[in-house]
Amino acid sequence: MESIVGINFTFPTNDDDFLKLDSFGSLSEIDIAIILLSFSDCNYDQDSSTPSYNGKKLLNHTSSTELSEHIDHWKREISNYLQNGKTLIVLLTQQENLYFHTGKKEYSGTGRNQRVTNIVNSVNNYDFLPFQLSVYPSEGHTILATNSVVNSFYMENKNILRYEAYTTAKEIIPYFLSKNKDKILGGYLKILNGDVIVLPQIEIDYELFQKQNGDWNVKGLRYGAKLKEQFYELNKNIKSFAENNPPPSWANYDQYELNSALEIKREIANLNQTIEKSIKQKEELQNLLPQEQILKNLLFESGKPLELAVILALQTLGYSAENYNDGKLELDQVILSPEGIRYIGECEGKDNKAIDISKFRQLIDNLNEDYEREDVDEKAFGLLFGNAQRLVEPQNRELDFTTKCINGAKRERIGLIKTSDLYFVAKYLIENPNEDFKKKCRVEIHNQLGGIIVFPKFE
Repeated sequence: MESIVGINFTFPTNDDDFLKLDSFGSLSEIDIAIILLSFSDCNYDQDSSTPSYNGKKLLNHTSSTELSEHIDHWKREISNYLQNGKTLIVLLTQQENLYFHTGKKEYSGTGRNQRVTNIVNSVNNYDFLPFQLSVYPSEGHTILATNSVVNSFYMENKNILRYEAYTTAKEIIPYFLSKNKDKILGGYLKILNGDVIVLPQIEIDYELFQKQNGDWNVKGLRYGAKLKEQFYELNKNIKSFAENNPPPSWANYDQYELNSALEIKREIANLNQTIEKSIKQKEELQNLLPQEQILKNLLFESGKPLELAVILALQTLGYSAENYNDGKLELDQVILSPEGIRYIGECEGKDNKAIDISKFRQLIDNLNEDYEREDVDEKAFGLLFGNAQRLVEPQNRELDFTTKCINGAKRERIGLIKTSDLYFVAKYLIENPNEDFKKKCRVEIHNQLGGIIVFPKFE
């Protein structure tokens, strides 16, 4: 198996496969190296007296020396590495510029008027490479794979590929382009005896793969191993392709293509458009789905999500329902039926228990405080919405309201509603609009105040 290492790029593995950019790491025993060129992960310190120059970060003397030595090291190391026919994968990042002290000084004036000027020089993150790679900033997520040798890698990783720069390197064979095909986002270069693969930026959410103590979890280790396999396969495909003497870029111009090849290209372009349209439609539907699933919170939620689901269900039954908060009094629901009957609602969800007297008592307090408001002339009726044993599938639940809750509801004429029952009624009405059935449900709720509400059977 080929050896692989990340320079400033982290694989979620427990292997010894990471080298710091601000180090003197060796590539002598490596077959594939992936380099992420960024100063942000390097321990270079700014000059305390003059932290910037020409609007860019200026390193102090110590870090300036370290940076200069690291750049010289990696240029030699990578050059020797490529001379030996190895593969370097460069992740295309934005160019970062800063200044460093050269160690040289200029003197002007004499005696007491003499001035000493420290000479500084500019450097960018691509200066670590022993070859020129011109890059320019441009950000986006729509990336087109334009060569079959990268199709497998692209399909496996397109969700984590993004671009923040493009290159204009003349000798590059483009493998990845922007949506309008006007920017090269990745490709292949032959440098010395080695292979240089330029890829768009890879954005891995490492937090998904870490335990609380910082170690990689099982999911992360599997992902890291799979990602390495994909790099191995990518390298294998590209080396095989490169050995077949790939054509220069001008050979891909339309005037040199057969009509049949042009037709295939057009079909590929049409398919890409269809795929992009489908992806957009999928994203739109994914954005709509959470809104359509709010009602389902009646089955398993508590707190604010349950409150909002109850409001939606009540509105489906024809009620006017909303939260109320005037800074002094906060109510889960203020409910008004088309028949002019006013209710105050209170919601409670319990993981593995029945709805107890504490939430019932809160509802009684809310009813009294609501009645004390100046704009309320008639005391509202109370509805207690309970989602007991919310983590248990509805048909397997054995609990609903405690005996004290049921006795109190009978005495105070409070309606007790199981939110799972409310869900199936609301679902039925959304899928089968029926004003008569809505009214029948509202009548049953009011007629059964003082106990657990049993909804009418679906018509």
